[in-house]
Amino acid sequence: MIMRAVKRIQGEHSPKPCLPITFQALGRIWNSLRAGVFSTFTDYMLETACTVAFFGFLRCGEFTDSKHFDSTVNLSVTDVEILDSYAILHLKTSKTDSFRKGVSIQLHKYDHTICPFSAIKKYIAIRKGREASFCFLDQLFVEENDSALDRDFFYQKSKTCTRYLWVQL
Repeated sequence: MIMRAVKRIQGEHSPKPCLPITFQALGRIWNSLRAGVFSTFTDYMLETACTVAFFGFLRCGEFTDSKHFDSTVNLSVTDVEILDSYAILHLKTSKTDSFRKGVSIQLHKYDHTICPFSAIKKYIAIRKGREASFCFLDQLFVEENDSALDRDFFYQKSKTCTRYLWVQL
């Protein structure tokens, strides 16, 4: 009985630690997606989402949606402003933004293969080209079927990608 209480309080197993994504790991993820893990569109969408999240220091919940997309809370295409040498990502809400004022994140152009500015600029151009009913109020990151990128889909594809990555090493 005491052992059950201890297990209930402490948990039966320790959770796996979540390791941070380093620039080298991001590069490997990019390379695997460029080699073609999923469809061309899904690969590029994940590549862009990971790059924007990495350079913008975003939490998963800040660039993925819950079950229902809400343009007043979630990232939409209008939240990206493309300028000459950088893009501005307007984050409407954040876990650390207790007053819900929003924050603007600059994504600069880098002279490197992994460039958040180039990735987001190209991704939006791809979105405009593939969707006949493209609307700037639409969600920023979408799946192949044009539904909003949700956390479960992102985690599932990320796990597949990292498994693929470790097989390649």
